[in-house]
Amino acid sequence: MKRLFILLIIIQLTLNCFSQRQHLIDSLKKEIRKFDAHKIELGSKATPLIDSTKSILMYEILLQYNTYINDSAFYYFEQIKSLSERIGYKIGILKAYYGMECIYGAKEVNNDDSVFKYVNKQIQIRLEIGDKDGLIWNYDELAGIYFKWKNHDKELEYDQKALKLILESGDKAKIAQAYNCVGLTYLLMGNWDEVVKNQTLSAKYNLEAGDKGRVCHAYRKMSGAYTYMGNYPEALKSCFQALKYAEESGNKDAIEGSYRSIAGVYEMEGNNSEALKNYIAASKVRDKHDNQYELANSICDLGNIYCLQGDTMRAVKKYNE
Repeated sequence: MKRLFILLIIIQLTLNCFSQRQHLIDSLKKEIRKFDAHKIELGSKATPLIDSTKSILMYEILLQYNTYINDSAFYYFEQIKSLSERIGYKIGILKAYYGMECIYGAKEVNNDDSVFKYVNKQIQIRLEIGDKDGLIWNYDELAGIYFKWKNHDKELEYDQKALKLILESGDKAKIAQAYNCVGLTYLLMGNWDEVVKNQTLSAKYNLEAGDKGRVCHAYRKMSGAYTYMGNYPEALKSCFQALKYAEESGNKDAIEGSYRSIAGVYEMEGNNSEALKNYIAASKVRDKHDNQYELANSICDLGNIYCLQGDTMRAVKKYNE
């Protein structure tokens, strides 16, 4: 009975959503009819670009089909595209392609091949009209698609295209994030030197932007790269830098994570006493009212070290906490 009740609620909510969407579509269609009547009244005084208003209204209708494909979606896409092409309204053409991307990208459809097609169509228009912000967005989308397809070379290509345009903007926070994206792609490719290079730049621009939390994250990623390269001294330097900015930011997650990273590097070096010291420091960052999951992780780390030192009683005590 309970399941039936829940199902009925879901059906009702779906019907309400559909009803609201249909009401909006009907209202937009009414506005289009008003526009057509007004254009007839204007006669020869109507300029070609007046049709851009109709293109915008049809675009709003197209967006209402953003969770499923049907004949109406294709009809409005073609109407927007042909009308916009006829009057030379490139923003309208762009909107038509974006509308189709939204439909194919919806989780109910999730057709990456079609999304890829319409994103590339948008890029062609954006290059023609010099829309750099839009290009950054589209390049990031393509990088995401190539990530899903596990084609990291192409993912890197579009990460770097986005980075180039973002550098021109001078926005420190966005530049930092762009270098972070490039660094993460190099991480997937196993190119640790490039990870360090790009995360170093990410840390630099994040510091200039005043975001010490992200500076901490960049240094921790550098530490991970150095660890994979077996360069433990540099890994530790990066960990301590991460800890410095974590403490300055006051973020407990970052502080605890930095101590655990330091301990992890010491553990890989075989320096269990320093590892233990930093795991203890990590466990003291929180009290029992803080994030229980992270606190449990720190306690387990301590237990592991006690095991390595042969102190089974203390290890058992920690595991039981």
